[in-house]
This record gives sequence, C-alpha cells and structure tokens, in this order.
Amino acid sequence: MDVLEGQLTTDLPKPVSKCIRLFLSSDLTDTSHERRMLKEKVFPHLRSFSRSLGLQLHVVDLYDNLPAGWLPPVASRGEVEEQEGEREGEREGENQTGQEMEGGVGGGSEVMCGLELRGLFQLALSEIRTCQDMSAGPTFISLLGQKYGHKPLPPHIPEEEYALLCGSMEDSADERQLVQQWYQLESNAQPPHYELLQPPQNCNEDWVNTQKVLSTTLRKAAKAALGSDGSRAQK
Repeated sequence: MDVLEGQLTTDLPKPVSKCIRLFLSSDLTDTSHERRMLKEKVFPHLRSFSRSLGLQLHVVDLYDNLPAGWLPPVASRGEVEEQEGEREGEREGENQTGQEMEGGVGGGSEVMCGLELRGLFQLALSEIRTCQDMSAGPTFISLLGQKYGHKPLPPHIPEEEYALLCGSMEDSADERQLVQQWYQLESNAQPPHYELLQPPQNCNEDWVNTQKVLSTTLRKAAKAALGSDGSRAQK
C-alpha cells in the first residue's frame, strides 16, 4: 500500500529469486575428470530436480568451452601433453557440455588468453559476487586437488609498495630492470600506482618465462622488504 500511495521510503523486500547460480572453482588440469563427471552425470540431474521445484540451475565455469589445447601460460610441457590427452577423451561430449553449462564463459583462444592475462582472476571474483547476489541457494563449488593452480601477476601495485619492492632488489639489477620494464607508473590514477603492461596476445614461450621471473622476483622482494609484516607481504 505504501508503494501504491507513492511512499517509496519503505524498505521493500527483494524479489524472490527463481535461480540457483553456482560458480565452479577448480584447477584446469588437476580436476578434469571430476569436472567431466559433474557435467555429464550430476548437473543434468540437479537441473531437472530444480525445474521440478520451479527453479533454474545455472553453473558458471570459466574453463567451459575452452578451445582444445588451451592452457594457462605457466603450464609445463608435461602438463601440455597430459591436457591434450585428456581433451581427446572429452571432445565427443563437448557440444552437449557447452549447452549444459549455462552461464559458462566461452570464446576463441585469443579471447580467453586475453582474459587470463588481463584479469581472469578479477572476472572470477565478479562472477562469484553475481552468484551471491542472484542465487536463491548455494553459490560456490570448489574442487581441491594436488595443484594450487595459476596465480596471475598483480595487475597494479600501489606506488608506495612498488618503491619498497624495488628498494629490496639491490642485489638483483636484472630482475629489478625487468620489473621496471613491465610495470609503468599510472599517474592519472588516484592514488597513483604502477600498472602491468599489456602482455603478448598469443601467450608465447618468452612471455611464459618472463611471467615466471616477474612472479618469483616480486615474491622474493616482498619477503625481503616486508618479512616482518606477514599479511602485508602476502598481499
């Protein structure tokens, strides 16, 4: 009645969601068999059960619909061979899988490579928040195995922290030069920060090696500069 009378200051109840939106988090190569079983056996059953309750089930898997042979840029040669073998066994069901995984992020190798390099981690967090906002029930599934998975480089580093990191690289001139080459000051940002430059589009071997050196250098520098402040060093 308040709404009908034009009184919009009343706290209105949120619309009841009819959607169960799940984010599936896993390592690409370490849980391929489990993910395949979920897609082929479990999710179709859950989708049918949800419909019987008047609900819709959507599963978000950022690795869904990846082109055959695509891998995170830090994969080793052995992982490449392992993944190619696994993909061979999965191709027969790819068309059906793509339809089942409603809400998955698909696309060609350039799109996915660009997403991974420029913020796949941020995209995942955004999708998790969307699941939390939209879902009428569970929101997150995590498959944990033996691998930690790929940890992307930080897209930007605050100016003050960047100075601390570079100051702790006194004995590593080559590594410091590499960090300074790939992280450039963005003075228009508030507050200013150092931003990671656009990596190559094709995830070539040179960039894979460069990324490993950058990641190792930043970890060592953080430990050297902020070792007594564990939480800040971890950040």
